Amino acid sequence: MDDGFNDRGYLLSMRCFLALDLPSSIGESLAAIQREIKSLGLLANYPTSDQFHVTLSFFGELSANDVRNKADALASFSADSFQADVRGLGCFPNLERIRVIWAGFSQGHADIERLQVQVAQELGKGDERFHPHVTLARVKSVKDHPGVEAFLKTHERTAFGSFLAARLTLYESRLTPFGPQYVPLESVTLNPA
Repeated sequence: MDDGFNDRGYLLSMRCFLALDLPSSIGESLAAIQREIKSLGLLANYPTSDQFHVTLSFFGELSANDVRNKADALASFSADSFQADVRGLGCFPNLERIRVIWAGFSQGHADIERLQVQVAQELGKGDERFHPHVTLARVKSVKDHPGVEAFLKTHERTAFGSFLAARLTLYESRLTPFGPQYVPLESVTLNPA
């Protein structure tokens, strides 16, 4: 009987994305500002600090064969590492309709954009609206809109730390009643700068 897994231990179909990983020090810094965001009384879902990342490409549902192909392509992927500064808060799509609150980048912003284009060319699934960010909250509703807007404007240049952007990971996103779980499938370390 089929147990839903292939010979490499991958589910026969799974939701996958490719991400630029962040060090735990950045995660801790972002978790601190996320606690402040939670105090704003939003109805929202919040990723945990170990789930913070920059999504370079969301592949959606993939077959086991497609996952294997993405993992193989990632294993041979080559790009240079770079310095990145996580700085400033913002939101999507705009301040009038806040659906995602994120932390952005100053140094490294253009490098992440170039990396995303390379990923799209070599692994597929580009997004012309790509904006480098780390999701801190997925917002369902805002009660105190002026308060949230003021908070975001207060932190539009706040620094959350610098790091060497050097690791990409292909993740499976497993949906659970407690929120998504991100399971690493394949990783690659970028070349020394």
